[in-house]
Amino acid sequence: MDWSPLTRHTIWGLTIGGFVHWLQITAINQNMIQRYLSLPTLQSAKRALWCFMIGVILLISICGYAGMLIYAWYYECDPLTTKLARAKDQLLPLLVMNVLGEFPGLPGLFVAGVFSAALSSLSTGLNSMAAVVLEDFVKPFMKTPFTRKGADVFMKLTVVILGTICVALVFVVEQAGTHMLQLSISLGAITHGPSFGIFNMGLLLPWINAKGALVGGIAGLSFMGWLGLSAEAAITSGKIKFDMKPVTTEGCTYSFPQVENLLISVPPDSILDNEVCKAFLRNGPKPLHQLLAYPHI
Repeated sequence: MDWSPLTRHTIWGLTIGGFVHWLQITAINQNMIQRYLSLPTLQSAKRALWCFMIGVILLISICGYAGMLIYAWYYECDPLTTKLARAKDQLLPLLVMNVLGEFPGLPGLFVAGVFSAALSSLSTGLNSMAAVVLEDFVKPFMKTPFTRKGADVFMKLTVVILGTICVALVFVVEQAGTHMLQLSISLGAITHGPSFGIFNMGLLLPWINAKGALVGGIAGLSFMGWLGLSAEAAITSGKIKFDMKPVTTEGCTYSFPQVENLLISVPPDSILDNEVCKAFLRNGPKPLHQLLAYPHI
């Protein structure tokens, strides 16, 4: 049982962090709240939440299985090393093409499923953000309340503006590197954590006033922003590197440009002794054939 906060994934980190993450999503997320309110009764909302939880468990299980399947399939011929794939998020589509490419229509069905899921989530998010803008940032400052038609027009215009911003951010995401999923989760945690804390504070600590909640929220947002953005900057610059599972290209059946510099990730519990590590740090990295011929360089 590893309690170190420096380890990328631990059983405690995944359990506690995952619990808080999904509790925040199901409890205070605007998308979920709108879904709850669209149902006629409380019992219907509870049944919908149970169905959602079962679906999430199945989805995460399938994603985990897909990851293990990708590793097992490409263990002896890593597409990232051979440059057949440029990023990790291209491995699953590549696997689909390798396995199902001979069946007409199946790769297209896979792409259609991915796009439909993405567009569904995007439409829900845009609608929720437009509702938040209207209710929290516009209505409190209006002397004359919106008519129903005026509110509909305003929300549609807001959705168009937010959608345009999202499309424009694609060019920013393209330059963000290969850890986009981790970046999106980290950025979400920066705002979700303080929001969830304020929600629980209002529920469990009713004697705290609005000024205290505001100060606490700003402090939490500032700390989480510093922590998350600093970590992402360190990952992008290469100051933080995570251990990777071993892969090889010995089983490749196609030609590819040979990689001159091989980077090997050494786990914390490496069997290398201190003298070898000191020699490596003192003399710098050596070509692979020299390391194999003279292991104590």
